Amino acid sequence: MPAQSPQYLTWHVLGTGAIGCLYAAYLRRAGCDVRLLLRDAPTLEQLQHRGGIELQLAHEKLSIAVPAEIASSSHEQIRQVLICTKAQQTLGAIRSIKMQLAPRPVLVLLQNGMGVREPLQQEIPDAVILHAISTEGAYQTQRFCVVHAGHGSTVLGAINRAEQPIAQNVAAALRCELQIDAVDDIAQRLWLKLAVNCVINPLTALHRCRNGELLQVPNIDSIIDALCREFVTVANAENQALTLEQCRAAIHAVIRDTAMNYSSMLQDRLAHRPTEIDFINGFIVQRAQQHALACPHHTELLAAIKAFDP
Repeated sequence: MPAQSPQYLTWHVLGTGAIGCLYAAYLRRAGCDVRLLLRDAPTLEQLQHRGGIELQLAHEKLSIAVPAEIASSSHEQIRQVLICTKAQQTLGAIRSIKMQLAPRPVLVLLQNGMGVREPLQQEIPDAVILHAISTEGAYQTQRFCVVHAGHGSTVLGAINRAEQPIAQNVAAALRCELQIDAVDDIAQRLWLKLAVNCVINPLTALHRCRNGELLQVPNIDSIIDALCREFVTVANAENQALTLEQCRAAIHAVIRDTAMNYSSMLQDRLAHRPTEIDFINGFIVQRAQQHALACPHHTELLAAIKAFDP
């Protein structure tokens, strides 16, 4: 068990996709007090029938019993929450446990997209909201069966600099076989991740292709360039000192390093699930409008994805 910051060793996990299950399993395996907050009784029964989270590692398969309860009927006081839901599900999920939240709860957002923080802070004004970005390779073969396909790393930080000491303690507490570090520049990292997601996710969903196959799309270089130029203009207007070269390099690095992967947005499209487009390209379009900036390429992608969103 991590020895640091014992007050941060009790966690509730919202969202039982691959990353939520991965973190819950590793935290439980390390001896932390972890509880899954589930949507409904059938989901709870599914977990109980399976006997816990099945974690597939390179050379072994583990079954890890993780306590769980239905979020809306939780009777515990909730102090720390790892939020791994889809961006569009976050407010509803938090509202389901709002009455159980302790004063000044710590909420860690580990999800794609931006634009959740502001309404979440309005909903829970005294919350400490931290942000995390992970490159852990994980996917689910079935509900509560997660394959840890590749070891990556996680960075965590506070937008509010006064809360950075809390971020450091939380990172130390969550460091349970998974590499996680506190960083001071989480805002810039979030924007750079958003640049990658604004290009790879909608384009792969639109063309129904793996990440690496994007490079075979006609005129892809000019498409990426146009999206990056608009993105950088909006980011700079938001006081984020990103450059065109930084965005291009990050996008091409992810395409190269995850060439065989299917983006989460493509997976959502193929499964006929709602996508996170409103919190990815939609966020950029909304911020562009606030600054009276032209953003035609992101607007076009937003409309194209929303056309097949259920």
